[in-house]
Amino acid sequence: MSALFLISSCDSISDGRKGDNFRTNLNLWKEQSVENYSFEFSKFCYCGGLFNPSIIVVKTDTIHAVLDPETGEPLRDPQTDELVFPMYSESFRTINELFDIIENARQKADKLIVEYNKKTGYPEYIEIDFIKEAIDDEVTYRVDKFEPEQ
Repeated sequence: MSALFLISSCDSISDGRKGDNFRTNLNLWKEQSVENYSFEFSKFCYCGGLFNPSIIVVKTDTIHAVLDPETGEPLRDPQTDELVFPMYSESFRTINELFDIIENARQKADKLIVEYNKKTGYPEYIEIDFIKEAIDDEVTYRVDKFEPEQ
């Protein structure tokens, strides 16, 4: 991703330790009281992003389903044809879990960049480098097409 994209598409960029963008956006998110929603989720890292992108369906703040964005059907592992959720549940996150990841990274990461949605405060982009000199420890999360359930 280019820096131009990061600057042009975000509400706020922060390393999490400067200012209080995290708390402001977390509070904005909590004010929405959204427990049922869906979004397109992508995770990029050296840990394997086999299921990018995926549609995450959340009900009562718990992942209910992981869908194929092309078909809308439950996502299956292309090698085994098994459902990826709940088999690979550690690969998927709710919005609240993404806030937990950010909070942890604020304490421990050398680099943290977060873009928040202006309207509801949820994180749209999270880039973490836990150890500056280490290779392969970076992780990036993207949230697109967020839709609260009516």
